[in-house]
Amino acid sequence: MKIAIVGAGISGSSVLQTLLTDPLTQDQEKQIDIYDHHGNFAQGNPYIPDSNALLMNSEANDLGLDAQHPQDFVEWLENHDNEDQMVDGLVYRHIYGEYLEDYFQDSYEHSQVKSITAEVTDLRIMDDGTCQIATFHDGWIDQLYDVVFLALGHAPYRNSYALKGTDDYIHDPYPFYEKMPDFDSTDRVGIIGSGATGLDIMRYLLEKEDFDEPITFYVRESLFNATGIPCDEEITTSLTWEWIEENMHSQTETLMLDTVLEQVEKDFEHYGIDWHSLVANYGHSRLSDNIRAYFAKPEELAKAQRYFVSIILIFPHLFQALSIPDQQRFLDDYFPYMTIMRASVPYSTMGLVLDALKNNRLRIVNHVSSIEANQSGTFDIYNDDNYIETADILINATGFEDDILKASEQSHLLKNLVKREMILPHDSGKGPLVAWPSAELMTREDIEQPIVMLGNIIHSTHLGNNNARLIASQGRIAARCFIEKYFGVNEE
Repeated sequence: MKIAIVGAGISGSSVLQTLLTDPLTQDQEKQIDIYDHHGNFAQGNPYIPDSNALLMNSEANDLGLDAQHPQDFVEWLENHDNEDQMVDGLVYRHIYGEYLEDYFQDSYEHSQVKSITAEVTDLRIMDDGTCQIATFHDGWIDQLYDVVFLALGHAPYRNSYALKGTDDYIHDPYPFYEKMPDFDSTDRVGIIGSGATGLDIMRYLLEKEDFDEPITFYVRESLFNATGIPCDEEITTSLTWEWIEENMHSQTETLMLDTVLEQVEKDFEHYGIDWHSLVANYGHSRLSDNIRAYFAKPEELAKAQRYFVSIILIFPHLFQALSIPDQQRFLDDYFPYMTIMRASVPYSTMGLVLDALKNNRLRIVNHVSSIEANQSGTFDIYNDDNYIETADILINATGFEDDILKASEQSHLLKNLVKREMILPHDSGKGPLVAWPSAELMTREDIEQPIVMLGNIIHSTHLGNNNARLIASQGRIAARCFIEKYFGVNEE
C-alpha cells in the first residue's frame, strides 16, 4: 500500500498518525510519502516561528490534540516551562507549533514515512485506479499511489478588490517576518478586513511602529465578532454521540433541527442563557456591542461561548445529520449568530482595539465599496462609489476564498483539478464537494477517485472547522474511513 499526503499541517499529520497507529494498519506493509511546499512538517504554515503578535485564538485548555487526554497541551506547557509564553491565557502561535512538532514527532520518524519538501501542482488517476503526482520542479514523478490525502488547509485569500500583484499591497501576510515591509512612520497603512487575520496584523503594527496617522480597518459591512468573555464555570452539553443515535429518525435517518434546538434550549435554561437576548445584544458585529461586553463582562455571553466550545467536536456531525432543508434553515437562521459569538475576539485583543481607538492609533472605515490602485503607487478608497481617502500600504485580511473556481485561480493544484473536474463545487457554491464523513472528492458520475480532501477548505461540509482540535479530529476520521474501506472494520 502506497499512500501520499499533501500538506503537513494538523490535518495531514493527524492522517499520518492514524495510518501508522490504527490496529488494522500498524502491522501492514506500507509506504507513506508526505509532501509539504514549505517543509514545515507537523507545524504547517500557521504555527511556524514568527512574530509574538500572533496568538492562538483559543485557550490552552481547548488546544490539546490527544483525544484520550485533552489536557495534554496544558501539561506540555508546564513540562517545557512555557507557561509564561502567554498573553492573558492565549499562547503565542509559534509555541503551539513547537507542541505540534513534539506531538507528531514519532510519526515523522517512522521507518515507513518519507517527508518531501515540494509543491504538488497536479494529480491524475491512472487506468489501474492509482494516482500519480506532479511537483513544481520535477513534473510527473514515477511513484504511483493507492490514495492521496489532500490536506491543504485553507483556500487562498480572497482577492476582493483585484489588487493582487500590486506594489505596496500584501495579499497573504503570513509569515509576517517575511511578508511585512519596513514601514515608515509616515505611511498611511490600511487593513482590509477585521477578522482574525486583521487582528493579528493590527497587533503586529501597533507593536512594530508608532505611525503618524492611525492604522485603518477598511471593512464592507460586518466588523468584529463578539468579545470573548473569560468563564471560570465548567460548561458542558447534553448533545453526545449517544444522543444523536437515540434521536435519529428511524426511517429518514436524519435528525430534526427542532429536536436539536429543543435540547440546546434545555442546556441553555440550565445555565441561565437566553439565546434571543444574546442575539439582540451581541449577535450583529456592532462595535457598541463589543464595548458593552468588554466592560460589563456578561456572564450569560461567557457561558454561551463556553457552551459552543463544548460542542465543537460533535458540531459538524450534528449538522450533517440534519435533512437538507433543515441544514439550510440552520445556516440562514442560527449559524451566522452562532459564528459571531463562537469565533470570538479574545478579551485582551478587544482591550487593545479599544485602547488604540481611544488614543487615535486606530480607526475604522465602514461600507467600503471599492479600492483602486493609482499610478503613483497609492490606493484610493471608495464608500458607496464616493471617494473617501488615500492609503499608502494595504494589507489583505478579507478571509479565505469560498468560491472554489476563484480559489483555483491562485493555486496550480486546484486549477488543474478543477479543469479536469476532479474537484466540483459544493452545492452551496462554497468550497469543494466531498463525501461525508470520508471527505473523498466527489465526481459528477459518482466515479470513485482515490483522493481525500481535508482542512478548512471543506468547511461547507465539515462545518465550523476553524479549530485545531476539530481539524485534527476530521483528519483521524477520514483516515479511519479509508482504513475501514480497504482493510475492513476494526471491531476493537
